[in-house]
Amino acid sequence: MCIACRKRNLKEFLIRIVKEKSGRIFLDYSKKAQGRGAYLCCNENCYDVLKKKKGLEKNFKCKVGEEIYFNLKDEILNNN
Repeated sequence: MCIACRKRNLKEFLIRIVKEKSGRIFLDYSKKAQGRGAYLCCNENCYDVLKKKKGLEKNFKCKVGEEIYFNLKDEILNNN
């Protein structure tokens, strides 16, 4: 389920973001990495909602660096 729009979709149409126990946050291209995961639809509307409402910070309960948002935006633009 997308954390921005709350719609269910197949994993192959979602981007997975993971927070490891060590606190490292990254995009999980394999969709199999261990840690707390969050999924985002691969569209700009969901990205805008996520960034505006600080959805990753709320989901992971910590500050998320701008490089994660930059990487997410780049991934969305490359997939569309």
